[in-house]
Amino acid sequence: MHKYFFHVGDFDRATRHLNRIERSVYRDLIDLYMDTESMLDADLQRLCRRIIATTEQESTAVEQVLNEFFILTDNGWFNSRCDEELNAYKSNKSHKSDAGKASAEAKRLRKQQVIESNRCSTGVQQVLNSVSTERQLTSNHKPVTNNQEREPTPDGDSGKKPVSPKASRIAPDWQPDEVLMAWAKAERSDLHLPTTIASFRDYWIGKSGKDATKADWSATFRNWVRREKGNAPAQSKPADPWAGRDF
Repeated sequence: MHKYFFHVGDFDRATRHLNRIERSVYRDLIDLYMDTESMLDADLQRLCRRIIATTEQESTAVEQVLNEFFILTDNGWFNSRCDEELNAYKSNKSHKSDAGKASAEAKRLRKQQVIESNRCSTGVQQVLNSVSTERQLTSNHKPVTNNQEREPTPDGDSGKKPVSPKASRIAPDWQPDEVLMAWAKAERSDLHLPTTIASFRDYWIGKSGKDATKADWSATFRNWVRREKGNAPAQSKPADPWAGRDF
């Protein structure tokens, strides 16, 4: 553990009756407990060496502090305050690890989607090139006259401009797919996605007029997520872990 929360006022009040050596020894024992993330060694001699308590007066101070602020168990000297701080630290560390894994999975899915999209585009382009070459060879033998009807282009139309995707209203049971869900989790971890999805769907179902139709509902949802205010369930602010307790 690289750092931990230390309440100076509580420590001062809890150790006001100790002398300077005992206060210094107590702080060293707390630092060792938090740094190793484990109980203190039950062997007094080894423990004194760990915190460089070399004189008889310092060794006596170590023993007095242990007996007053720690509990001897089969696994070593236990301190409830230190143990609570360690549990809170490990819980927060685990949460960050889960968030990192979700972000990595979202990146993997986006990369896979790009690869599949490029693969499909390459296949379509090869077919179009083949059709174009065939039509070019045919045109060399059959010149087009003014009376002949213009042949359709490889994309199937008659030389007209490509038709844009047709806009439509949102489906009553619309749900984001797996890739879109992973993106939303990575993009806005502060959102409660079931609530966000329901709010998005209900808004567009209730919308009327031409603005209620969209050509790409996935893109519309991404914009909604980017602009949405955080709506994750509020968590009560943890109480000051050092306040009102004795070491």
